[in-house]
Amino acid sequence: MNSFGINWELYTSNYEINEMRYLFLIVTLFSLGSVNAQTGLKLYGFSQSFTPGNVPVEMDGEGTTAKRPHSRTNYFVYISVPSKETIQVKEIRIGQQWYKPLYVNLVKTPVFTEQPSKKTLIPATTNKVFEIQMGDSSKLVRKLFLTKEMSRAELVVIYSWKGSDHMVAQKKWTILPPVLGL
Repeated sequence: MNSFGINWELYTSNYEINEMRYLFLIVTLFSLGSVNAQTGLKLYGFSQSFTPGNVPVEMDGEGTTAKRPHSRTNYFVYISVPSKETIQVKEIRIGQQWYKPLYVNLVKTPVFTEQPSKKTLIPATTNKVFEIQMGDSSKLVRKLFLTKEMSRAELVVIYSWKGSDHMVAQKKWTILPPVLGL
């Protein structure tokens, strides 16, 4: 103790403990950020409206016909992974609906769409690019806690990498020009 009544040994040890806590916190935050960045994967989600050519015709009571187009939305989901990494896609969420992947195929880049006009969806890359086809969702109920950012995303993919599950999301779909049937 000094003349002011301060125990300098106790003050110094508390200062060192607080300093160590801040150092630990900083190291933890940087390591968590690097774990998410290690995969280097990128998600591509495209949606395209499709209207078939033969549209059912309905007759009203007065004998006039009214055409009702039955359009649907096709989704194209791709995931790009560094060539040395291996992942397994487990589930896909579109809007509020969960799907199991029907298949996940390796595709060559660049990836194009042909209709209604040729457009590059994914440029040439050295990464592996997988096309994900959604399967049935009727029996899949997912009770998973999503962060606020993930729950606002229109597309979420859950994948397994090095034995643990991870998520990647895309806020908005990339809208492709609609396709009209013949």
